[in-house]
Amino acid sequence: MVTGLEGVVISKIVCGNEFTLALSDEGKVYSWGENRMAGGRLRIVNTPTIISTEMGRVKDIAATHYESHPCSAINTKNRVYIWGNCNGQLVETPMLTFFSSLDDVYAVAYPPVTYQKFQLLKIMKDDDKRKDSLNERLRQAFDDPETADYAFIFEKKKIHVHKNMLNFGSDVFKKKFLCNWDDSCKKEQIVKEHSYESFYALLKFFYTDQVDVTPELALDVYAVADFYQVKGLMNECEKILKSGLTVQNAADVYEKAIFLGAKDLCEFCFEFCREHLVDVVDDFETDECKKKFVLEVFRRAANQEKN
Repeated sequence: MVTGLEGVVISKIVCGNEFTLALSDEGKVYSWGENRMAGGRLRIVNTPTIISTEMGRVKDIAATHYESHPCSAINTKNRVYIWGNCNGQLVETPMLTFFSSLDDVYAVAYPPVTYQKFQLLKIMKDDDKRKDSLNERLRQAFDDPETADYAFIFEKKKIHVHKNMLNFGSDVFKKKFLCNWDDSCKKEQIVKEHSYESFYALLKFFYTDQVDVTPELALDVYAVADFYQVKGLMNECEKILKSGLTVQNAADVYEKAIFLGAKDLCEFCFEFCREHLVDVVDDFETDECKKKFVLEVFRRAANQEKN
């Protein structure tokens, strides 16, 4: 018995990542469990709480186990609302969208969870206010050669940035541009240690707080973020890697996580590999890695047996 729903007739229940949504026969949406508030602070809601009455009478709800996916609802007028974690952006209260169905919401979320291809539809916003917002101005400033005062060069490609933006986001860049006279005077730098794609993702994060990379690229982006000590980007890459972990890539992710010293990611990969031991071990590159992993599995199993 869920305390707080006495006398309420529930027509549908869906489970998200550490929370639950319930739809009543009167079209009201209740939620309980983990809740991320503004600023990313965690709050536990112990009893069912009505999400919002501004959506009107809701006829269907949806959620997934992915942390980056939003909650969604569609009302009797076929208007779709979303709230929660929307690909890294926190939407605290249900927001009306241009989506026509709940499937559309998760087809464009990362990672997508339908096989259909949809054109990315923008969330309904006041365009004039959006253009004048600080966030939008920062997005437009990224990789803008007209306003930038520095450029990173990759063979024939350039990424244009502003030194102050990098100083604010990374102590490594801050030391480079403020403490090193030679670097502070330069206008550009040739980069050979990292790929264009991974470095682009790093620099874009400074301006947008967005990480829209595939699990295959996330490892390289994590390595770049680790070098420049950008903790927020490292955390986002970890989420992408965890959600995209498969039998085929688990061994590679595990080995690189060990090399990078990503303890939480190592532990997550280890548990995944242990559950799929036979299939994963075949994908380790060397016999030495296979041996070390198998021995570690036995060592941990022995410790658990003792306890």
